[in-house]
Amino acid sequence: MISIIIPVYNSKEYLKQCIDSVLEQTIRDIEVILVDDASTDGSSGVCDCIAGYDRRVRVIHHSCNMGLSASRYDGYSASRGEWIGFVDNDDYITPWLYEMLLENINGADICCASGKDVSNERFNTQIVKNEIRSACEIRSLTGLKSAEINEMHDKKFGLIGCTWGKMYRRQIVDRALSETLKYRESIPWLFFEDLIFVPISFCKAKNIVFCLAEGYLHRSAPESLSRLRVMKPYHYETALAGDILLCYFKENNMQKLYNMYLEGYLANLQSIWYRIDHFEKDAKKKDAGMSDIRTVYRKYYRDYKKLHMRNATSVTISLFCNAYALWEIIVGKGYFARKYTKT
Repeated sequence: MISIIIPVYNSKEYLKQCIDSVLEQTIRDIEVILVDDASTDGSSGVCDCIAGYDRRVRVIHHSCNMGLSASRYDGYSASRGEWIGFVDNDDYITPWLYEMLLENINGADICCASGKDVSNERFNTQIVKNEIRSACEIRSLTGLKSAEINEMHDKKFGLIGCTWGKMYRRQIVDRALSETLKYRESIPWLFFEDLIFVPISFCKAKNIVFCLAEGYLHRSAPESLSRLRVMKPYHYETALAGDILLCYFKENNMQKLYNMYLEGYLANLQSIWYRIDHFEKDAKKKDAGMSDIRTVYRKYYRDYKKLHMRNATSVTISLFCNAYALWEIIVGKGYFARKYTKT
């Protein structure tokens, strides 16, 4: 049986379409666990209504908002399947997604479909295009090689760095959580999220199969947490989560992965710094956040310099550490100021 966990929070507009896409899978041996994270827009009622007419659906209601990671964890804890899948509450999966993953698992620990970002305006049109299953390329890689591909952002593989769009062997989820759950108090928003859970689950897997077919449609939203001009705990946690991940690589002698992920982490720290500097209204949080980033940046910059990288990102990384005033003009005003959505 496949357990499919859907965290739900204030997504009434798209929720039924999402859940229906899961219930309409050609594989019937599934259970669907909806974790309502104290929604206030009527999403709770949608969950209960669907559970009322489909016995495969169970609903967990949170009494207060606990965040995406906690919702995934509570859903997973209640699940019974040998295989685990995750779907976000405003996304869509093709009817053949889990049938394809099961057919190609071949003893691997994780099977991934290609995910695709789709704007809300094009979403229903894309659904129609993806309804019919066609032949696709199958790639089988070691877990460590998969973690490398994840960081390389190879367009051929599509979106593979997200928790959704995959079928995990239950033991792999347990093994990955054994690493991330110890940080639940320090990164409550992120311990079961893409940034840390996915690369660690890849590292825990012996083999991973990639089905290069667009089986998962992710509704991209310009107002997502990663783009808002509002500071949330999520933003501060990304800096700590990246630090935890790099320490994990180093402690487990995964030097190649450590080197590969280092550049992306330092680039992300610049983004977090900019947001704190420009959007944090609490002076104490601002001072503490910028101090923490400055400390961890210097820590990893020393290792990064030894790699002798020569590209555009390496220039921004060096400027941030050695010529901040110039960085603020070129990167801050020239890039980040244009990136974030106004609220």
